[in-house]
Amino acid sequence: MPSSSRGRLSAIGRTVGLVADLISGKEFSAKSAAKKLGVEVAAAARQLRALEALPGVTRDRGGKAHVWRYAQPAASLGYDKVIAACFGSSLAPVFAGTTYHEGFNSVRQWLIERSSHRRHFGNIDRKFMVLLQGGDVGLEPDDSPLDDVLDALLKERSIRVEYENFSGEAQVVVADPLSLVLHHHRLYLVVRPKNGDFRTLRFARIQRVDALARFTYPSEAEYSPRALFNDSYGVFLAPEGIGQIKFKLTKKWRVFVKTHLWHASQESTEQPSGVVVTMRVGICPELMAFLLGFGADCEVLEPRKLREEIAAAVTKMAALYRHAPG
Repeated sequence: MPSSSRGRLSAIGRTVGLVADLISGKEFSAKSAAKKLGVEVAAAARQLRALEALPGVTRDRGGKAHVWRYAQPAASLGYDKVIAACFGSSLAPVFAGTTYHEGFNSVRQWLIERSSHRRHFGNIDRKFMVLLQGGDVGLEPDDSPLDDVLDALLKERSIRVEYENFSGEAQVVVADPLSLVLHHHRLYLVVRPKNGDFRTLRFARIQRVDALARFTYPSEAEYSPRALFNDSYGVFLAPEGIGQIKFKLTKKWRVFVKTHLWHASQESTEQPSGVVVTMRVGICPELMAFLLGFGADCEVLEPRKLREEIAAAVTKMAALYRHAPG
């Protein structure tokens, strides 16, 4: 290759490097650009002025000299991205007490500042929000295992978890962490134990996490969170006992049922005395609590086992109220 061609390619390469540095956040004056490009200051200034034709490259006066920098073009960030960030930042209270709490809000503000519509985003934190009531304990920054869990998830490392189950029993679980799930304002960790099926761990009950060796994250065919919870009510995994659940609500729930979806499989049929709802889910404590929450407005029709369990729970509940408290 002729030396003149090599020289032109070398110059182009240095210019591309200058553009890459600008995009990465570096600022240049004509003098600093000249040093990077290996040219005179006047020639560097001409190249920088030519780069102003690129979207996002701007020139400002910094002291006595001009400074060239790059910023994400404001017009590319519209209402959709900022509103999406607002809903996302509403999840910040879930992570109260951690560094991630402020991160949600700072990302939202970063997007607003780069939007051409930023003048319309006053009081934005109150105009678009996710209502959170309740949540988790155990996210204190000094001893929370959150950072360890997130690090293991991102780096795909197996973990040894010291865990307290619902009954208060201490357990040790060695597993591959697959997903951190937010459900009803609470965090759950989906894991695949080395000697068992998929399992969900309530984050607040995780006492300690130790990272182990790397593992190969499963393919979509092996593990899909949506498929895993498809037949579950809430986060309880019920690989067996999945079937049709049918219950009847009094007619005052007619409009609510029409406009509310408790499960993707839900179907409803209106009757003169109420509305019959069917779902395909597994029987679990969360489903029991859901049905009992309707009180006398709900009658479980199928399956028989669930109907009997609900009847037994109602009998025990009634016994609590036969006498004065204490």
